[in-house]
Order: sequence, then C-alpha cells, then structure tokens
Amino acid sequence: AAMAEDAEGVALVLQQLLGDDADIRVDGFSGGRLPPGTQISDIRIRYDQATAWSGGGPRVEIRTQPGGDRWRNNASLSVRDEALNARNPFSETRPSGQTRQYSWNLNGPIVKGHTGFSLSIEGSQAIENQAIRAAPPGGIYSNLIEQPSNRLNVWSRVDHSINPAQSIRVDFSRNGEHAYNQGLGEFDLPERAYSREASSGELRASHHATIRKRFVNDLRFTYGWLSSESFAKTAGRTIRVLDAFTSGGAQVQGGRSWQEFELENEIEFTARKVHQIHAEVSVDGIRYQGNELRNAAGTYTFASLTDFEAGLPTTFTQRLGDPSYRYALTRFGWSIVDDYRVRKDLILNLELSHAFQTHLDDWANLGPRVGANWTPSASARTTLRASVGMAYSYI
Repeated sequence: AAMAEDAEGVALVLQQLLGDDADIRVDGFSGGRLPPGTQISDIRIRYDQATAWSGGGPRVEIRTQPGGDRWRNNASLSVRDEALNARNPFSETRPSGQTRQYSWNLNGPIVKGHTGFSLSIEGSQAIENQAIRAAPPGGIYSNLIEQPSNRLNVWSRVDHSINPAQSIRVDFSRNGEHAYNQGLGEFDLPERAYSREASSGELRASHHATIRKRFVNDLRFTYGWLSSESFAKTAGRTIRVLDAFTSGGAQVQGGRSWQEFELENEIEFTARKVHQIHAEVSVDGIRYQGNELRNAAGTYTFASLTDFEAGLPTTFTQRLGDPSYRYALTRFGWSIVDDYRVRKDLILNLELSHAFQTHLDDWANLGPRVGANWTPSASARTTLRASVGMAYSYI
C-alpha cells in the first residue's frame, strides 16, 4: 500500500532497500520494465547469495495483478534548444543543436480485476553538431556538420486472470533508432560520414497457475532480437594526414544481428510442512550473424602534409577476407532447491543445479550448495546467514 504509484518510484524504493546488485524479477522475468506500484500484488525477497542465479545480491520477486484499480496516464515533454549554445572558436556559425524528448504512459483495467492493459511510448529527436577544421591541400576547410538522430520505443502489456488459480501475461516491446552523419571528427571531411540504423524488440509470455491449492507453477517464454546496419556516405580508400585532414570513404558497411529465445518452467510446493521445494528447468538458444565491412579498401596514413604531397605514407592498413559469419548455440539447465526448516529458528538451504550447452563436450557440471539461516533469538532482529556452493556459468 505504501509503494510508489510510478515505476521510477518503485525502482528507487527497491534500490534504497536492497542496493544496486539485487536480482529483480517481475512475474519471473529478469530485466525489463518495472510495473507501477498500483499493479503490484506482492514483493518477496530472498537472501540466498550463493545460489546459482545470484549475482551477489538478493533476489526480488515482484508479482503483479491485472490493471490496477483505475485508469492512469501521464505525459512528459522536454526541449533543449540552441539559444544558449556557444559558438565553437573554429566555426563561424553558432551550432543549431536541439533535443526533443517525449513520453506517454497509460495503464488500467479493461475488465476490473480480470484484464489489464499498459502502454508506453517514448521517443526523441536530436540534432548534434560536429565542428570540422581541416587543412586539405586546397586550403583550410571549416564547417559545422549537423548530426540528426531519431529514436522511438514502444512497449505494451496485457494481463488476464483466467480464474482465481490461473493468469497469463504478454509483453511486447520494439525500439528503433536512426542516426546520420556519424563517425566524423575534427579533421574528417564530410565525405567520411556514415549513417546507422538499429532496431530491437522482445516478446514475453507467461502462464501462472496454482494446482490443487498446493503447487505453484510458472511457465515463461521469451523471444528477443536486435539488428544494426551502417551505410557509408561515399566509397573509396581513406587518406589520413595526421593533424591535417582525413578524406575518403568511411569504409563502414553492413551490419550484425542476433535472435534469442528462452523457455523456463518453475514449480514450487511444500512437503510435510517443513520442506519448501523449488525446481526449475530452462532451455535457451541464440543465433548470431553479421557481414560488417570495415576498412576493406585500406587506409594510407601520412605523418605530415609534406609527406602526403611527396607520396610517402607512413603506414597502409587494410582488412582482407569475407566478414560474413553465422553461428548458433543452445544452453540447458535445471536446479532443485529445498529450504528445510529444521527448527523454528533454523533453516537449511540445500540446492543441486546442472548446466550444459552445445559446442562444449563436458556436460557433467553439477553444482551443489548448502546454506543456513539462523535467528539466535525470537525477540532479536538479527538473522545470521551463511552459504557455500559451486555453480557453472554459460559462455
């Protein structure tokens, strides 16, 4: 009830309470956007720092409820203009840099208590400037080059409660970015510029179920992708004269991309009232590919204008070969944890995990762990925790 309504406030409260190294999961998913406080049904914190999933901090499990109590929306706009920009001493004109940032967030119940919807749109339009002061053979070149960029991020989520024992959730996000006249420095002529386009996205779906009032099962699926591509303004060999000018093509062409999926299933139940059992199995795969060309035509470097006019380069560098690549791998893992309450003031944490992946022959990677939580006195506010274990990381 005391949690902040906005997602930024929720993040601030958790950071103040737990620090920066907490593993925060929303409905079982790690990373991504935090929900507003009005959509949180409960927050659970586990302090088993030596578990296979731990990154050194506690694990925070946030469970949401569909929609919240009412519709909420907020919008923001920020503007930075060039009115207060100073003129670069090597440029005759004042830079025209500007930034426009905007966002809109909407969330609420479609069917109160059963179906909720959330939408977030964020974007920006910016124009930066690069001052160029170069000295090619034809004379001094001085100019101010605009570098515009645009960004748009869209995120949406639908929560639906099928019945009191089952609920589903679907998240979708997509991010796009375009930037122009990139890669320029103080001595680069405008022909050295290149443009860059990038996009990424993620689809998440989960099913939460309580079975026979005793077993809690979470099934989750994630699919994500990212791609980027560059386009040189001109083609051709690069000529670099130190402390004078750089001409020719940017020699940046092509791009890279990856796609990833992950399927997880967790089940939790209590046995004989003293064993809290938590079992998990997961499989994920990732595929990489790319064809990015860099410096394929080569670069001549001259120590001075005199050496350039005499045709005496200091070095010549060039990347040869086919830059195309494509590979994939799949990773598997499972773990089982038993939080055994020996006495009212003592809990033992017993865990066995196993992780393996393709491209590696060694699959016998069993990771045991044992831990203890002891409260010396029922009236005390102190709990002592100790844990030791071994875990394997994917590569």
